Amino acid sequence: MTGTWNVTSLVGKVPELVHEVESFCLDIARLTLMHGLSSGSSPLEECLSCLTPLSTALTAVIQTQQTVLAAVGEDAEFSCQLLETKDVVQVTWQKISHDVETNVATYSKYYGERVNDGFNNKVVFKYTGLQNCSIVIRNVMQQDDGCYHCLFNTYPEGSFTGRTCLQVYELHEPVVDVRESNSTEEWVVSCSATGRPAPTVTLSVSQQDLSFSQYNTVSVSKPNATFTVTTTAVLSGSCNNSTQVGCAASAHD
Repeated sequence: MTGTWNVTSLVGKVPELVHEVESFCLDIARLTLMHGLSSGSSPLEECLSCLTPLSTALTAVIQTQQTVLAAVGEDAEFSCQLLETKDVVQVTWQKISHDVETNVATYSKYYGERVNDGFNNKVVFKYTGLQNCSIVIRNVMQQDDGCYHCLFNTYPEGSFTGRTCLQVYELHEPVVDVRESNSTEEWVVSCSATGRPAPTVTLSVSQQDLSFSQYNTVSVSKPNATFTVTTTAVLSGSCNNSTQVGCAASAHD
């Protein structure tokens, strides 16, 4: 799994209504804890989720991974850090799908770690903190592909949001084939690899006095949305028993 980091500054203004709603949320949380009424999802979580559309962008710097790359079956880790000290009451993780925000998990100083229904056994917290928080998506599949938000819900300012996009790729082992051509001291080498997105296939040879020419690459799409890419080239020169022809496939640059 690889990723690129991004530091973003979000600027905006919070209306007085946001301050009032957040104060109300905190009062609900305190009363719930005082009287032991908590069951299911926390009132603080539900209240703050209603606040999200009311909050516009705020002045703050959040460090996130701009893009995370993970192969099918791997784990993907997302991290968000609020670089300015704020009074954060809850960190919320959301998945964005077709402009719809779905709460994935939350961490608060009142209720601790909570993973929402539908993401149990799929999402776990790696590090929990109100200024720095990270989650892991286990055994990623194509349906996990997309963008995610981390929201630092603060009082009295509102929500600060970071964004990370997960790109899930699939890549199978390449297959190489070497056969003699009609010309002397020439061999036709082909290498095929299947993946999603279409993989990049690269040929190599161990001897410096040998070289490839007449490259040709063909990509064929499959019904399961994968692509099989085959690169063929002519290897010229004098080969011996120690000559090694290599083939490498990558799903991204």
